[in-house]
Amino acid sequence: MINIEKLKSITTTLGTRNNSKVLEEEIYYNTAKNFGTRLNITSFDMLTEKMSELGIGQVRITLISDSKIIVQLHECFTCGEMEYRGESICYFEGGILAGAISSILGRNMDAVETNCHALGDNYCEFKVTPEKIQETDLDINKKDDNMVNLALHSLRLAKNYSRVEHKTKEFHYKNQRLNQALKRALEINNSNKTILDNMPNFLAMIDNNGVVIKINKQYSEFLKTSSSEIENKNVNTLGWKSKYKDVLNNGNSEIWQEQIGKEEFIIFESPVTEGNGVLRQLIPTDSEFVKLMFDKISFLEREMKYYKNKAVAKSSETTSIDDLSVSSQSMKEVIPYMKKVSKTDATVLLRGESGTGKTMFAKAIHKESHRKNSPFICIDCTTIPENFFEAELFGYEPGAFTGANKNGKIGKLELAHGGTVFLDEIGEIPLETQAKLLRFLQEKEFERIGAISTKKVDVRIIAATNQDLEVMISNGKFRKDLYYRLNVININLPPLRERLEEIPALVDKILLDFCKEVGLNIKEFQEQGLKELIHYHWPGNIRELENLVKRLAINSEHSTITKEEVVKEIQKTKKNVNLGINNPVTDLKELTEKDQILKVLEEHNFNKTSAADELGITRQTLYNKIKRYEIEC
Repeated sequence: MINIEKLKSITTTLGTRNNSKVLEEEIYYNTAKNFGTRLNITSFDMLTEKMSELGIGQVRITLISDSKIIVQLHECFTCGEMEYRGESICYFEGGILAGAISSILGRNMDAVETNCHALGDNYCEFKVTPEKIQETDLDINKKDDNMVNLALHSLRLAKNYSRVEHKTKEFHYKNQRLNQALKRALEINNSNKTILDNMPNFLAMIDNNGVVIKINKQYSEFLKTSSSEIENKNVNTLGWKSKYKDVLNNGNSEIWQEQIGKEEFIIFESPVTEGNGVLRQLIPTDSEFVKLMFDKISFLEREMKYYKNKAVAKSSETTSIDDLSVSSQSMKEVIPYMKKVSKTDATVLLRGESGTGKTMFAKAIHKESHRKNSPFICIDCTTIPENFFEAELFGYEPGAFTGANKNGKIGKLELAHGGTVFLDEIGEIPLETQAKLLRFLQEKEFERIGAISTKKVDVRIIAATNQDLEVMISNGKFRKDLYYRLNVININLPPLRERLEEIPALVDKILLDFCKEVGLNIKEFQEQGLKELIHYHWPGNIRELENLVKRLAINSEHSTITKEEVVKEIQKTKKNVNLGINNPVTDLKELTEKDQILKVLEEHNFNKTSAADELGITRQTLYNKIKRYEIEC
């Protein structure tokens, strides 16, 4: 029975309108909104999946607040393949979003399109807010009410405007597209049934009340009955042993072995996404799947042993400034200042030779700050090809350039929102990207590649370098204005040769952590061997010490590492002096970085993989240095 008061309300609404476009939009918007509410969507993840399934577009939720929800729609059903129209036209999609989000939030919502492909934008965007119109105006849940609304709107169009034929054709075209979407929904449901029937295992879907809502062909044939005899009946009525209540309550799968008839089965019951029931699977114990599964379990047990050792070792790593073990006077002066700085959001520039522990200290500053529970993202600028810096930092939109990921990419700055970004070896950033980084530091905002909208993020920047930035500025290789932005807090980390008294404590920690990580018996250094380490000048600093200690731990066949073993390993290390260091040690051959790279490349017949291993750097870093020094190979 039609609600007379509602009919009057709709008629009054129509009588106040004098624009055919507004009326037409309302037809499709209200129809689509009604359809959206009937999809029974209960979460934003489910909304994303359903819109994609129906072919309406790829949904991205960019903002959820008390006052509004911002939804991006890529590959839009209505306008995705249209040329520029000069107006927003996706009221069909807006209606579905409004209806679906109304179902999710349990209150009436309205969607307004703010960006549209037909306006030349890269994607459609909708602002969804609580509905301001009285609910009776748009609450079209009954079929009769919906038909009345459509009829009245269509009559108003026919009566008031002369281009009836054109409007009717356009209405017919858009109505076809709505029907196509509805048909697609039905096809998906039928497709799910087909997929279920063709699965090799025995499968059944159980709802939250224990009622079997679907059973596949294999399962019903095994039970020697038809699916109609099983579906819509409770598992207790069917005599099934089921743990669906436990699965729904704790959200975890249940697995057990059970004899059914004369056969033994492994039974899995697992939750379906968003708490919409339980999937039940029966697998014969003598099946190939079960054999493979037990082989995999055996392999995973071996892997777990390794990762357990690794996790134990990781848990003892230095994580805060208080945990840093320092005994030299030079470091005792640095630590209190670093602790003070960590309490602020000031940009920090860590300076020191390669291998002095700049990454470790950056992590410690982050851990001591109020951002400690947010991301810490390290970007090693030596490993990024020159053309990829901007994409790595700022991200890009779908199809922004040839070879780009079709779904786009979120940049590291955006991923670190609320936390800290550590730019290691910042001197490697190209000048063009330096300009964009400067703008971000000034305004805390940026655009992804290919985007027209601006993004704001809240991150702290810690940068590090082993290069002389002042010289780079005078040579035109580093921006002076960026330097001043980065050099708010300047912390110099002394090289290891200036704090040799810290070597025993560092060695003990490196050795203990490494042995735990790889499952070796705990080893220690002979006192004379430790003295050899202290007397060495360590041009590669802590990184060189760490690598040498790990090699000794692996190669030594004794529980105590001897002086002879240490001397032998140091001699090997001297041959492969770590690069990029201004080495003052007189007993080592002083080579420029370019000369040393060229020498090693020649020794390895210009095999870059072997040369990079010899130099103790990554292959990408080697490529970057070859390009920087214009080495011909």
